[in-house]
Amino acid sequence: MKGVALSSLLFFGFFAGIMVWSSWILTMGSDTTTNDMWSNWAFVAQIVVTSTFLMLILLYNIATNTVLYLYCKAIHGCLLNICCPCYIAPCSTFFFHILLIRKESALMITS
Repeated sequence: MKGVALSSLLFFGFFAGIMVWSSWILTMGSDTTTNDMWSNWAFVAQIVVTSTFLMLILLYNIATNTVLYLYCKAIHGCLLNICCPCYIAPCSTFFFHILLIRKESALMITS
């Protein structure tokens, strides 16, 4: 699981870095002064688009980390020991079904 966490960190970090870097490069390449930048509609549109894509990247990163956390908890058997099992039960059964399907498919491949 450490490899999956590292690859997720590198994947989302790479794309977030590309978004920030490209926005910085486009901002530095503009011919307007600092006072005129905010009155330029292209600059404002660039900031809005870059912020939107960066927000989506970070949102997907949070969702990926949450699913990875629950999957790791399900593997180690700690998911059912959380204080509110009534909320976690549907998620835990989902992850346990995934684990059973993976084990059954691995058994079918080896036999």
